[in-house]
Amino acid sequence: MAASTKAEADALFRKAKYGEAATKYGLAIKQDPENEKLYGNRAACCEKLAASLWGPEKVGWLQCGVTDGRKATTLAPAWGKGHARLASACLSLAAHVVDCAWERDDYDEVGAARSMTQKTPGETCFSKSARDEAAAYKLESEVACRRALALDGSLSTCRANLAKLADDPSHRPAPPEAFGDLPYATDAALRDETAAQAHKAEGDAAYGAKKYDEAERHYTLALAEDAADAKLHANRSACRAQLHSYRGALRDAETAARLDPAWAKARCRVGQALWGLGDYAAAEAAADAGLALDGELPALRSLKKKCARETSEDPAVQAELHRLRVDNRARGGAEAVARALNEAPGAGPQMVDIEKLLKNVRPDLADAFPGGLPGMGGMPGGMPPGMGLDNIKTAAEMQSEPQVPDAELRKLARANVRARMGDAAPPLPPGEVREVGADGAFEA
Repeated sequence: MAASTKAEADALFRKAKYGEAATKYGLAIKQDPENEKLYGNRAACCEKLAASLWGPEKVGWLQCGVTDGRKATTLAPAWGKGHARLASACLSLAAHVVDCAWERDDYDEVGAARSMTQKTPGETCFSKSARDEAAAYKLESEVACRRALALDGSLSTCRANLAKLADDPSHRPAPPEAFGDLPYATDAALRDETAAQAHKAEGDAAYGAKKYDEAERHYTLALAEDAADAKLHANRSACRAQLHSYRGALRDAETAARLDPAWAKARCRVGQALWGLGDYAAAEAAADAGLALDGELPALRSLKKKCARETSEDPAVQAELHRLRVDNRARGGAEAVARALNEAPGAGPQMVDIEKLLKNVRPDLADAFPGGLPGMGGMPGGMPPGMGLDNIKTAAEMQSEPQVPDAELRKLARANVRARMGDAAPPLPPGEVREVGADGAFEA
């Protein structure tokens, strides 16, 4: 009887009727409570259902998926797909816990606001209880992934999930004792250089065509096959820098430098990411470290020259110039954000997956505001002044605001700092003079 009920549930799953399928799997479980595949399949339904939900209902389905995944692995420790289902459920629940950290009593609003002004904030989740809960789920996900791949190396979802965890700065790799007596796959055992190079070739072609989002996707697939390849990390760093996703670019660049300490180009990638984050002094130090390895690399020499120009400015001007550059990158892009918000079902910001929107449409803002743009319609965290829905510009307004040349931004940065500081304003760098305006007054 359980077999026929399972067949009905399988057919419903294939038709994407996940709710009905979950109900049928539940009935089959009552008929055969020791069948691990029924729990594993219902866990898959739970994850599919949760993907389109929010709030308590989403949490309920995600927790059901984790519970079913645990049951499947308990009943059949040698079934790789059961571990894979548990890994995906845990990772999804961890992501939701972080997304909803703002709802918790220990949410640190001051820390969240302060992080928006930091070039490389050390934290992106501002609730300790949420951090701890998410960390536990991420650890369980990694353990399940590695157990699954030790049993079945063809489970691509587990490779992809391990790649996500490796790219998560808040995740700490699982120690050997976390695996107990069960076998698990190490990074060295998982290396598949042939598969990685195939994805890399596609990434290289996309990058050459300036399709940076597509290239990043291919390099990510390559890293799922070979996480120890410094060049793959460096190439993805370059993609992310082109997409203005500088924090991700810095993570990849630092990993590349750690994997191959003698490779000067990795130091160049570190410097380029730091430059994009506005940490010009650290970018110059990275350029110097790279030049010590290869003094003739053109990209490093160019980066050093560019950084030296920035570090010759007073730190207050550097900070203001970076702020203006971030604002300048946003020009011409807000129309896409406004359109996506206005066309969302229900015409309300609560209906929009803000984090996904930012990653796909405005990766520069996804970088500036980890976890999305909160504060809209009761969403978490609070927006900076001027970022509310009422302040999103129309297409016509954006067309009237083209990007400003960098030289003009530098002048404006100096003028803004002088206006704020008055007589205490820093002097211009050596060899530079203020221009004379039409009214005879000196300009920045």
